[in-house]
Amino acid sequence: MTAEDKSLADPAMGPAIPSAALAWVVAGYRALGMAAELDEDASGLALELRDVEREPTRLVPLGSYVAFLGRALRRRASFAVDAGARCPFGTFPLLDCTIAASPSLRSAIDTLARYFALVSDRGSWHVEPHRLELRVSPRLPEWFRVASLEFGLHYTAARFDELVERRAVVAVEVPWSPPPWAGAYPRATTFDATRAALVLDESALDAPSRRADPLVAELLEASARDAIARLPTGPTVQREVRDAIVALVPGGLPGMREVARRLETTERTLRRRLAAEGLTFAAVRDEVLCALARERLADPRASVADVAFALGFAELRAFHRAFVRWTGMTPGAFRRSG
Repeated sequence: MTAEDKSLADPAMGPAIPSAALAWVVAGYRALGMAAELDEDASGLALELRDVEREPTRLVPLGSYVAFLGRALRRRASFAVDAGARCPFGTFPLLDCTIAASPSLRSAIDTLARYFALVSDRGSWHVEPHRLELRVSPRLPEWFRVASLEFGLHYTAARFDELVERRAVVAVEVPWSPPPWAGAYPRATTFDATRAALVLDESALDAPSRRADPLVAELLEASARDAIARLPTGPTVQREVRDAIVALVPGGLPGMREVARRLETTERTLRRRLAAEGLTFAAVRDEVLCALARERLADPRASVADVAFALGFAELRAFHRAFVRWTGMTPGAFRRSG
């Protein structure tokens, strides 16, 4: 890990994730004719877009990913659905190729579930007879979860159809009501379902993959296992608390009670688990808020007051004092320095 990688993984920068997780957003901009806006929307977010393709395990702040996707959705509300339908094979090179080399759709599904950690440590696929359920951490912001599920379901459906050269996915189920862009959904969709899932054509499960290659599959699976083993990991409790704070901030400055409730635990248990990692709730919250403040202050379109209120501060003066305590400089001085 380089010195820059370490700076991105530093707690002060908030939760860190492999840059591979952003690949679909970058690919979506290009596939949807939005390439001209790509660099502009990634500016000020501690992102190096070239690393998404060249160094997929390089760490980036989760907050930057959330902000980046938010900008894409502001430009195009159906961005996630459209990207899922139109991003090409190879958007996730190692995972896509490993799945494609499988002998059949059934084995491709198992491969997807086994190696999905290559592109997401906050999501997972669960295999059922004739269904494939996609789950995303409930501790992420709801709009972010919906967009992630929209993309994941439609991208995977497109790859499966392509793999066996027929309609392998007959319908999509999602646990939310029809959004204003529901007309963009390219498949039969059941809204207000109990989960997010793909409904599979039973007769397609044993259909051969058009890219099946046993030798290539063996080599790619070995590479996938090695890549997963090299993925960075961090203290689970610390990451969970950080993610919960990021999700709760839009509703006001979260305290330990609110975070414990979101994590479905007690304040006492949460305090004890943090202490076991040498942490306090106040320290973790300050780290997250500092990271979010730095990211948002880097966006010239947001005023200092906008940033303060977005982070849950009721008074600008309180945010000013907190930022000085975190960084040793005022928000205005921080902006001028960058």
